[in-house]
Amino acid sequence: MSNHIIISKYDNYKFFSIETTANCNLRCKYCYYIKEDSTPKYDSDILVSNIAKFRNICICFLGGEPFLNTDFMEKIMMHPKLKRREAIFSTNTNGTCFRNLRPELLAKFSFHHVSIDGYRKNNDYFRGKGVFDQVINNLSYLRKYSDASIVARMTISNPDQINDIPKIAKHFDAVYWQLNNTRSELSDDFLDKYIKNLRKLFSYWKNDIFTNKNFTIIPFIGMCDLIITGGLSKPNLICGAGTIYMSISVDGDTYPCPESFHRFSNTQKLGDIKNLKFKTYPRKNRCKSCSILRYCGGRCAMTDDDLYCEGVKEIYTLTNTFIKSLDKTELKILKDRINYQKCLAYTTEVIP
Repeated sequence: MSNHIIISKYDNYKFFSIETTANCNLRCKYCYYIKEDSTPKYDSDILVSNIAKFRNICICFLGGEPFLNTDFMEKIMMHPKLKRREAIFSTNTNGTCFRNLRPELLAKFSFHHVSIDGYRKNNDYFRGKGVFDQVINNLSYLRKYSDASIVARMTISNPDQINDIPKIAKHFDAVYWQLNNTRSELSDDFLDKYIKNLRKLFSYWKNDIFTNKNFTIIPFIGMCDLIITGGLSKPNLICGAGTIYMSISVDGDTYPCPESFHRFSNTQKLGDIKNLKFKTYPRKNRCKSCSILRYCGGRCAMTDDDLYCEGVKEIYTLTNTFIKSLDKTELKILKDRINYQKCLAYTTEVIP
């Protein structure tokens, strides 16, 4: 049985992202993380003992680059209290260091989010020369030992990166993207080009969805599912930050998401590993009267701007128009495809 199948029960899970190290072996152009050779300073037994109190658990290892500290990953994965539980394991990784972990432990993962910023030229411009080929080679190695789903996680700094998604489809099970949070690095005409390329990608996807069951473009699948099912009955941050998702820093402090302990002050802190408490975050005022709130859920402080909103509205418009154009047979096929793909799509934030 494929490891990732159990993710279909994601609605009942709590997600814990654990920073194994603040260091990374890459130096991506846009990255604002402070790279330092620090690793968890707390007793892993305390963390696991508290996580194990929750019924359904997904543990995601991140960094920096999480596979730079596989000793810590192994302590968590092999802990007796988790071995007796139905825990899902995943990573947010740059995809260069899978060989650092023993194959028998690689086999325990359900999915990996692999940072890749397009095809060879675009990716290597942002992430370093030769990195694209290194990652693709490592994915072949990973698949020898693991049936985990592999999701391409793109950071979009140049709107033309969107055009690379069909080119990388054969290497991944799914793809999603986020706009570069360092907004000052984006060109003045970024939004116009981004919208144009979104439309081009959607045109590719709406034909591909009826013939290719095995590749998920997450924002389109996620939005289709939200529209078909009527959206969120109680709109909330769709990323789950603070409500079902918690990030744990190398210091043992807990935050609503991995971004918050790099970009915000300690006022965003939820607590620490001895006291794992979740929290609901209020929506922004601009979101409360938005016509598509139930299909978006609002957004956190980091990307509360027009650039984000216009992109989401375009995805909503494209998917809604597409759904309305379908006959009953086509709609049934679309629903079947979504039901197959959405468990993987919802392992990440469905709205870019």
